[in-house]
Amino acid sequence: HLFYGQKDIQQFQVHQRTLNKLDISVVLTGNDIPPPFFDSLGQAIRERLGPQVEVNIHAVSEIPVPPNGKHRFTLSDLTPDILR
Repeated sequence: HLFYGQKDIQQFQVHQRTLNKLDISVVLTGNDIPPPFFDSLGQAIRERLGPQVEVNIHAVSEIPVPPNGKHRFTLSDLTPDILR
């Protein structure tokens, strides 16, 4: 919910690579978003998930839409056996 209502973020996608690594792609509404914006967003995520979580935020021009045409807000590379 940290992304909803953010006027500077047009679209986002969170990709969980491992238990402790998130890659976040954001499409910005403008080009002049200051770097502290990303730092504060990463800090807010770590406050919720724990300081051990590595958060990488990337500004991208677009987030690809899969063949079914529905934007996926989250992706995960984790398999069920990892979560046990």
